[in-house]
Amino acid sequence: MWKITLASLAIAAVAAGCGSDSESLSVVATAKGLHQSTVDLGPRGKSGGDVYVFDGPLLDSDETETIGSVYGTQTSIAEDSDTETVQAMITYDFRDGNRLTIGGIGKYPRGDLGLVEGQAFERPILGGTGDYAGARGTVTTVRRSDGSYEHTFEIED
Repeated sequence: MWKITLASLAIAAVAAGCGSDSESLSVVATAKGLHQSTVDLGPRGKSGGDVYVFDGPLLDSDETETIGSVYGTQTSIAEDSDTETVQAMITYDFRDGNRLTIGGIGKYPRGDLGLVEGQAFERPILGGTGDYAGARGTVTTVRRSDGSYEHTFEIED
C-alpha cells in the first residue's frame, strides 16, 4: 500500500479489479494564488503549439490546509469550433517531499485558459518520488465553477 505522511489528506484504501489494491487521494488546486502565462508560438494569437505554464497552491480535500504546490505546462495540440485540445505535463509537489507526475490530454473551451467546467478528465499517473516512487494509476480532474480544480488520484499497488 502507498503511504503519505500528511495526516490532513483523506485517503481510503479500496480493492480494485484482479485482486490489486489502490489508494484514493483527493486534493484541490485553488484558483487563489494561481500564476499562469502563455507562450505564444506559431501564428499570433491562440494556435497549435502555444504553451500554457502554471503553478499554484495545492490544498487538502477539505481546503483547510496548504499541502504543497502544483506545477504544469499544457501545449495546444488541436482546435475545433468549440474547444482546444491540450497535452499536459503536471507535477503535484507535496510538502512532505513526495511528488506525483501526470500527463495526458484535456479540453479547454475556445478562448479560455482552463478545462471545460464540470467535465471530468482522466489522465495517467506517469510516476512519482518518495512514497510514490513507481506509482501508476490515474487522476481524474474536474474544474469547479469557482476556477479551482479537484484532483482525485487512484494509485495502484
